[in-house]
Amino acid sequence: MGKTPVNFSGNARQCLDHYAGTLPTGKSQVLAARKPLADFCKASDPLAYRWLNGKKMPSGKNLIRLKYFLHSRGYDVAELRDLAPQVLSLGWIISIGRMSFDEACQKLGYAGRDSFFPVLNNVCNAGRAKLAMIEAILKRYPAEDFVGLNDRPILKTSQRTERSLPTSLRQSSRDAIFQALKGQVEALLPLAQAVLSDEFSDNDRRQLRRSISDDGLYNAAQALHGLCSKESRKLTLDKKGREE
Repeated sequence: MGKTPVNFSGNARQCLDHYAGTLPTGKSQVLAARKPLADFCKASDPLAYRWLNGKKMPSGKNLIRLKYFLHSRGYDVAELRDLAPQVLSLGWIISIGRMSFDEACQKLGYAGRDSFFPVLNNVCNAGRAKLAMIEAILKRYPAEDFVGLNDRPILKTSQRTERSLPTSLRQSSRDAIFQALKGQVEALLPLAQAVLSDEFSDNDRRQLRRSISDDGLYNAAQALHGLCSKESRKLTLDKKGREE
């Protein structure tokens, strides 16, 4: 997608109505015209049709994807303006399918979508520790994943605000990561010891390992081992480099 100037400002409903008005109405063209919206939002064509003709407004994950779709099309979507840069970028990564909503919930320690969606919708703040965790997650994604987000201006009180993440973690974010990790490890230890006890069977532990995708338990153990000493860190990073 090439760069597109902001051509309309408003809330998601207003931007969607404006976008609908720009689409062709010819019988042979309408289906193809709706396809980019349906594909981006992972929605059916009939559902996209109802959104565009004003009969239904998306909700939940579809509403979040819609806002980023409109933004990628050059719209200044009001609901995105005041999002923290980390949350804005995370919502984009999720919306383009590089991470699922459920995976993000799990990585950030949210109980479920009911507690996570208000953060993406700017209903409540993520908090410093969560923002630091999000920032660390986002650094795993290459710059090209953010094309469509960072090349579109987001306006706030008539001024463009810088929304790209810094190339290195700010000290406040580093401190927040330390505190978040400390809390997670302290919470993890008694739980791990409980599951290791005879109160849980070998089958229980096998099911736990299978329920954590992409060798998550093994990778977490390796990462924690790497924190135990300078030598452990070197061995962990060397091993990771060989695997990549």
